[in-house]
Amino acid sequence: MNYYISRGLTRNKCLELAEMTKHQYYYKPINSRSRGRPLSTHTGRLTEGVNQKVPNELVEKEMVKIDQNPDLKCGAIRMTAQLQLSGFIINHKKVEGMMKRLNITGKNKRKSKNRNKKYVQYRVLNPTEPLSHLQMDIKSHWLVKERCQAYTLSVIDTFTREVLDRFTGYSVRAVEVRQLWEIII
Repeated sequence: MNYYISRGLTRNKCLELAEMTKHQYYYKPINSRSRGRPLSTHTGRLTEGVNQKVPNELVEKEMVKIDQNPDLKCGAIRMTAQLQLSGFIINHKKVEGMMKRLNITGKNKRKSKNRNKKYVQYRVLNPTEPLSHLQMDIKSHWLVKERCQAYTLSVIDTFTREVLDRFTGYSVRAVEVRQLWEIII
């Protein structure tokens, strides 16, 4: 096909003669496709205002050193920022590829802390007596005549489902919440 196209025959005419469709002509098997550009062997580094090329092994050593520090242990974005603070001219995509090759995973510190966290066991309250559980809720209402929002703060007893008290106003501040609770108590 390429030979005849280079001789002046149009692509569509060649496809018609060969009884092929465009997607059959342009299809390439997965094995022959390139998987993006390979990592470069050198990285830029600013030292004393001069841009130098340093081998990636130096960058990898710095990455391992950063990863060993528990305060700096992080993912590709933060690792990139740490390397840039050290003077390397590098982007997060290259850092991510290097981290995968070094098997450095950016473990999230917060996930390990939350293992001992106690989560809500019972989402539905089942009170056994009145005034054992109280709930507070704020609803907004659009006032057409005033062209603004009004808010209603209400406190209910979950056992009896009775509204203990409510406050309605153009805003609900902490002062109004305290006053409402003082009235209820």
